[in-house]
Amino acid sequence: MTTESRDGAATPADAAGGADASRLARLRRRLRGKRRRDSRGSAEISVAIVGASLVAGLAFGQGLSRTVVDITDGLTWISDDPSGEIIQVNPATGRPEKRLAVGAPGEDLEVSQADGRLFVTNRTTGEVFSVDLASVLVSGQRRVASGGATDLLLHDGSAFLVDRSTSSISRIDPSTTDAIGERWVATEGLADATIDGQGRVWAIDEVGRLVELRWSDAERRFVTESEEDVDYAGDGSVLVGHDRGVTVFGPDAGIVVQVGTGDDVVGDAPSLVGSLLAPASAPDDLAPVASPDTGTLVIVGAGELREVDLTTIDCGKPGRPAVHRDLVYVPCDGAGRIVVLDGSGRRASADIPVPGERDAELVVDDGNLIVNVPGSQAGLVVRPDGRISDLTRYDDRVTPTRLAGSRTPPTPQQVRDIADADRPDPADLPDPPATTPPTGATTPPSNGTPPTGASAPTAPTAPTVPTSPPTGGPTVPPVGPPSTVPPGGGGTPPPSDPGTPGTPGNPTNPTEPPPSEQPAELQAPTAVTATLEGTTAVVTWQHAGPAATGFDITVVGSDSIYTRSGPADRSARLTIPVGQPAQFVVTAVDGDRRAASAPSATVTASTRPGTPGGLSGSVGTGPHTAGIVPATASWQAAPDNGSPVTGYRVVFTGGNPQTTQTQDLPADARTASWAVPCADTGGEECDAGRTTVRVSALNAQGEGDAADAVIGESVASAPRLPAAGNQHVTGESGGNLTYEGIGDVTLTLAPAADWAAFTGTCTYTADSESGTIPCGETSLTLTYSDGYQWVNCDTGTNRNVTRNRSIVFTADNGRTSVQSQVYTFTTTQTALCQGQQIP
Repeated sequence: MTTESRDGAATPADAAGGADASRLARLRRRLRGKRRRDSRGSAEISVAIVGASLVAGLAFGQGLSRTVVDITDGLTWISDDPSGEIIQVNPATGRPEKRLAVGAPGEDLEVSQADGRLFVTNRTTGEVFSVDLASVLVSGQRRVASGGATDLLLHDGSAFLVDRSTSSISRIDPSTTDAIGERWVATEGLADATIDGQGRVWAIDEVGRLVELRWSDAERRFVTESEEDVDYAGDGSVLVGHDRGVTVFGPDAGIVVQVGTGDDVVGDAPSLVGSLLAPASAPDDLAPVASPDTGTLVIVGAGELREVDLTTIDCGKPGRPAVHRDLVYVPCDGAGRIVVLDGSGRRASADIPVPGERDAELVVDDGNLIVNVPGSQAGLVVRPDGRISDLTRYDDRVTPTRLAGSRTPPTPQQVRDIADADRPDPADLPDPPATTPPTGATTPPSNGTPPTGASAPTAPTAPTVPTSPPTGGPTVPPVGPPSTVPPGGGGTPPPSDPGTPGTPGNPTNPTEPPPSEQPAELQAPTAVTATLEGTTAVVTWQHAGPAATGFDITVVGSDSIYTRSGPADRSARLTIPVGQPAQFVVTAVDGDRRAASAPSATVTASTRPGTPGGLSGSVGTGPHTAGIVPATASWQAAPDNGSPVTGYRVVFTGGNPQTTQTQDLPADARTASWAVPCADTGGEECDAGRTTVRVSALNAQGEGDAADAVIGESVASAPRLPAAGNQHVTGESGGNLTYEGIGDVTLTLAPAADWAAFTGTCTYTADSESGTIPCGETSLTLTYSDGYQWVNCDTGTNRNVTRNRSIVFTADNGRTSVQSQVYTFTTTQTALCQGQQIP
């Protein structure tokens, strides 16, 4: 095992290589969604992991805000919470270029920059602004949950909004910030989400379910690419995106899992406890995460998983690390310095002092590491070659301007929501004015005479309607239900309001107090509607007031609250079980008071059909001359998933030669048939090869996942043999050998058509040689070397020696063979006389 001493050197524990090797072998395992650990050694801190790859995407996760930039214009935007500003700095000159006032001093700001756009999130007020960097004007704005519940994921011109308060992820227009298509919801609660360099969104829920999502522009929704159960992960898990895949850091039981990188692994990190801080992006072979609760940094890289105890170097509260120059930079919050480590967790250079009195934020952009110190006059730039230069954050010559531009206008419903949210509850209004008889100073401005009271001492008398516009009194319109606000937003209240200031409550009996004002009856929501977006029900309603503190949305027949919305909300998005009809009731809530609406219309969530079950089939047989054989398939009905199945799509692939046929069949079909081509291979039966079938169901939502089956598979058969006994040779030339018995014979060949087309192996066998020959070859030369021949010339013997030659051709298909007709011919050689000297 490897531990870190105060100076970063390895302790003698490194010598225990044999023991650690077995642990490494135990921990180097593929992620299969099963439990991988029965126990965890507290001292075990090193495991083998994957090789290097550079990250190209942007990743955001939970925890403290992370500033991310990915644009190559030589300029970097940084946030400054103490002033409520964002600052554009030029790392090349070390000077500020622009200052924009975004929020009030002290508000929590986050900037994200990519593809020519700047996104500013005010976590204190719950606002997101999209800024066109060319004009530095706001092009879009939206409300989000305040605090740390929302993040932005950016990749290649696309933007995704992560909202942990609703456990959802939405695609948004980068310019207007409007939502696009159907959002994805984690039913078990969303722990974290990120995006990798391929544009895949990764999300992990609070029970450790890791999902890989791909946005489909055609379907305007997320498509699930993969799902894994990550044991020991939970609601505190943090994701770090890579060029491909992610690393999961789980503090619940100290787990590190890398998925989708091509070498999925799992390891133990016992020191991961509490809230974790991870960088916005990191290579998959150098992924760091900080655990401030334990003063530990965990690095996945250099073939190992290192747990570095930073408390031994007086860095007891590490901040969010960053990767730059293949090194890990770690701010030491409260200590005024930055520690620089290599992939093995050892110190790679001297510590970097942080200018000012505040903690540093690290921003990587254009090959530079920007050390941003909010509230300080100065910062630092760590350049690609490691040189460190000063950065001026504030310059009196750069004056701040207010962030401005064209923002997305609110809808009429949003205007009504804001009005309802801003209107106070009547119970919170001040008591009616004292009922002292009016004096001249308080006489109504209409005629200077108090109105005549009624005979009943407890009932207020309606005020006299003024005959002329008022010349005095308050200029702010009275607060109350919408029906009591004058159209012009001011002036004298309607005569039905006896408690308006300036009108005596009971002038005929000034010594008796007026009756207590009862709070207005809480109104039930009206116009409740439910519409479907895939498996999401969008419930909308209206509410006339008085203002409620919130709204409960329940399903008819259920005693539990389905979800709760805020006082300004007039809509909610709910993921409901597929195929189950649902009606929704919206209840206005104000303390102990409740007012329920009438039920909405019934809706039934639906999605694409499920996979057909019980798929099977077979392929028939036939004689080698049949040409085709029948194939059949059968299946069971697919789940309709809330929308009736309208048909089945059957795809047959197979035969010899391979062909594909698609059949669209009606909803009641459970079988299909197809004529499979088969080849004449010379055996007793034709060869149909490998045959597969795929069956998928269709409904109004689209085509569901297909069932697959292999219904026929035969070993590759031999080609059909040509006819035997045919003569290949039609002529010859040569054959006169030298004294040495050397010479050639060239045969003219004319194989029959079935021989010429044969795809098996053809050979020849002659008395002098043998070999392989193309089955359609038209010429063959045979070479002879018989040596010298001698005869007794005294007796007048003929000195010409003639030899009979022959050749035969064979066709072989791997199972059997046939031969051609044998062809015979002769060669002639002149012999030498006995005792004759060799010429």
